Amino acid sequence: FFFNDTATTEIYTEQIVGSVRCVQETGRRLSAEESLQYGLLNYVEENYEKAYNKSIELSEAILKKGPIAIRQAKQAVNASLETDLKTGLNRERELYARVIDTEDRIEGLKAFVEKRKPTYKGN
Repeated sequence: FFFNDTATTEIYTEQIVGSVRCVQETGRRLSAEESLQYGLLNYVEENYEKAYNKSIELSEAILKKGPIAIRQAKQAVNASLETDLKTGLNRERELYARVIDTEDRIEGLKAFVEKRKPTYKGN
């Protein structure tokens, strides 16, 4: 899923928070391209229709993942943006521990070994 002790929290915290602080201090507005470059955005689309289609594509990709893991990953990212690095890393470990014994995690591992798509149930 997303843990390797420091990578997730450290990357999000340093890149995003550093960029946000720069914008806050200067009061300058960033273009969509600059926001993309600084890691504040993941995608920039030309118009509403393309942006809408991209959001649907991403949503469908997320829905294929284990719901428990996605929920914990979201919480870890949010925690990393709201606290210091040490606290964020501790929170990340706590959230990962919640996933370890779930049926969904076991299903994901089995599906990988059996080279098939997992069937997640949210438990």
